[in-house]
Amino acid sequence: MLKIEGQKISISQGDTVNLGFRLEGYSLEVDDTIRFSVKADPSEQETLIVKEFSGLEGDGFIIRLSPEETQIPAGTNYWDMTCTTAAGGHFTLNYPAPFIVREVVHND
Repeated sequence: MLKIEGQKISISQGDTVNLGFRLEGYSLEVDDTIRFSVKADPSEQETLIVKEFSGLEGDGFIIRLSPEETQIPAGTNYWDMTCTTAAGGHFTLNYPAPFIVREVVHND
């Protein structure tokens, strides 16, 4: 299950998750890099999920998380996303927001 409320993302542990994003006021160029990160706490060093993409163009993209990637401890974590441009610019695209992983009952 996937639930999005504003920037708060809630998922079921071990699910495949597709997150769609659209940028406002910027269009990605093929040499830009998007980085999606999830940590237990923004101040932690360890990153639980990291997805990095380049080769994207335009203002929309999808981040796909595999069941292995979402098999992290249940609880409230935090996510954010950055864009590094080919020209060397670095932009944080959102403030850290809740990324909640819910336990499931089934074993598959």
